[in-house]
Amino acid sequence: MKTGGRVTETTAATRRHSDAPHRLATRVRTGDASGGGDQDLGRACLILALLFSSFLHASLAQITEGPPLPLLDFQASGTATADSLLKFLGDFPEMARATFCFRVRIRQSRDTNTILSYAVADYGDEIHISVNFMDQAVIFKCCDGLWELEIKQKIGLREWLSFCLTIDLEKNHWKLAKNGEIVEGYADITTNAPVRIRPGGSLFFGQDQDSVGAFFSEFQSLSGLLMDVKIYDMFFTSQQIIKFTMCENFINVYPPIVDFSNINEDFSVSNVDIGVITGGYCNKARDFDLIFPELRVFEDGELLCHIVGGELKVPVDDMDNMRLFNKSLVYAEHCGEGTSETLWLGVKGNVATQKWYHYRNNTPINYSKFDKDNGLPIVHPDTCLVFTGSKETTPELYSTWVSYDCEQEMCTVCHFQQVRLLKMRGLCQQSQFDRDYFVTHDQSSLSFTGVYYSEITKHKPNLTVSLSDFGYWILTRLDKPHITAILHMESPSHYPLGLNNWVVDNDVCGEMEITLLITSCEDRKFSCFEGTCIDLELRCDMEADCPDGSDEINCDFLQLPKEYDKLNPPSRIERGEPIKVHLHITMLSMRHIDLSNFKFTCEIELQLHWIDKRLEFHHLNLAETLNIIDDMSNMPWVPLFEILGDGDTTSDIVTRREHLRVRRFSNPLLDNDENLYEDEIFEGKHNPLVLVKKLTVTTSCDFDLEAFPFDTQTCRMVSVTTLHHLYSPATKP
Repeated sequence: MKTGGRVTETTAATRRHSDAPHRLATRVRTGDASGGGDQDLGRACLILALLFSSFLHASLAQITEGPPLPLLDFQASGTATADSLLKFLGDFPEMARATFCFRVRIRQSRDTNTILSYAVADYGDEIHISVNFMDQAVIFKCCDGLWELEIKQKIGLREWLSFCLTIDLEKNHWKLAKNGEIVEGYADITTNAPVRIRPGGSLFFGQDQDSVGAFFSEFQSLSGLLMDVKIYDMFFTSQQIIKFTMCENFINVYPPIVDFSNINEDFSVSNVDIGVITGGYCNKARDFDLIFPELRVFEDGELLCHIVGGELKVPVDDMDNMRLFNKSLVYAEHCGEGTSETLWLGVKGNVATQKWYHYRNNTPINYSKFDKDNGLPIVHPDTCLVFTGSKETTPELYSTWVSYDCEQEMCTVCHFQQVRLLKMRGLCQQSQFDRDYFVTHDQSSLSFTGVYYSEITKHKPNLTVSLSDFGYWILTRLDKPHITAILHMESPSHYPLGLNNWVVDNDVCGEMEITLLITSCEDRKFSCFEGTCIDLELRCDMEADCPDGSDEINCDFLQLPKEYDKLNPPSRIERGEPIKVHLHITMLSMRHIDLSNFKFTCEIELQLHWIDKRLEFHHLNLAETLNIIDDMSNMPWVPLFEILGDGDTTSDIVTRREHLRVRRFSNPLLDNDENLYEDEIFEGKHNPLVLVKKLTVTTSCDFDLEAFPFDTQTCRMVSVTTLHHLYSPATKP
């Protein structure tokens, strides 16, 4: 087919897109979207089919079915581009009131997820609407810069979001409905002149334009699905816009001035997949299942699900169970090893009660589909349930549950309540790679998709070269494929989770090899090296809590900066003032008084504490005695001192015990993912160093024996530092 002087390829086929439930896609590639309205895209024969999504596995009973609606897929390949867009070919009128309604499902975020951009001759943001994951906000700009709204909303990835924004430019009033909830307010407008959306401009979807039809940027674009767009030249009631976002009847006597009812005639299309959707977009369920097609024992499968932020799957009804069966068929060859039982379920048996329990919360299961006898009797205490996910058996046994020894090996199916972000720690601040990822099944196999521009994919081994080659994971920028990092797999089941060493090429950090930590652990959690999570308070508490004991590794409270000079004292507040070193002396005992030699011997505990702003401390405990710095090669500057007796005579000192510790006074700094571990870091300017010494001191005293033995003697001890003198009198009879 020819359109606009270019050859356009149009196909109609049933597609298995993980982020497009219940849709049939027609792929359309056209020439320049700004080249006019004479393009004839034709009519493709659309065959409606039911497709199961990797990310929306709601039961059919919950799906809101409706008439087929056009579905637009921007940047379907995942690569950020500036040419995936839709241009409205009609005339755009002047408006004093307007309503913008749409449904969007963001596949991968950009710096700005532009929904629509309307530009006039002298201003590029006459209307701008974006739904931004980075800011967790809906952005609306309008009317020569007079209106600029940032409306905070919870923005998720890979889930349907329904929005309706209605504005009254004369009253400066706005309302925003999202998925049945509404907020409203008034714009702060400084002009008294009438405010209008000016007519005759250029309207685009999926790209932001900085001037009329030009200066598009892949960083201000949409990667995802867009549908049910409606623009009205009127101000709607709260009930009306809420109804739209709830997929209820949205009846209005006025037709929209822009909608997606006739894509082929009303729009010029560039690099957008056009399809049809019949339901699922109003389903609030965000849960989904992922199958990891490697053989593991039950305990390892349980651990894997925990590491990626999910849990072992337990079907809840017949529909859920059959959906898992349909999903598992593609993996049957890899997971069955010649049998029909393929997947671990999150259920374990109890020999004493002869009942089956959820493996995590230890509650009895409410739904089951056993092959026979309810899986009884349960004989062995280490008995788990396996799912029949293959057709290598009789039809009546499809999707049934079978009891198995937990030490057998099966594939793992993990259930997620919603998209769970995995953090990548250890990258430098300027790195080109994303720092957050989620597990997907976009490219016919499991991968890790970055929130913005990166992706981690698995490459199979070359067994013709070496049987010990298990393949590798490669981290790339989808828009800059020359920037890569490679992780060589150490086993067939090696995932890039937890702590791993990567070989990097062309990233700006400058290192050829780096250690990265990929973790699902949330705030106030510590990531064990193998990927599990524990409370951050358990880090370096002298007791191993991680399964691999990694919470007690690298527990030095102090690591001196490279430029630190331990021979130089900390900086002073004012040059004319000494450095403040506080001294506290506790007299523990008077061991001996030598009258003939005018000396006495005592035991004291001496504490010096001071501030060193050059330092940072790691994972400090509130209990000061747990914050001991015992690495003699890593000691900071410590004040020198001397104890003098009467007449400033030198004392004999025997050190019985000494240590340096840190007294915690402040809260830690905010977490920085440049650091490999989630260690709490404390600034030296708020948390003093404390030097504790237990000493036996023999020093001189000018006894006045005139009234002996009915006398009181006052002996003086002076502690002299390199900075200033402090003294503490010792009064003894």
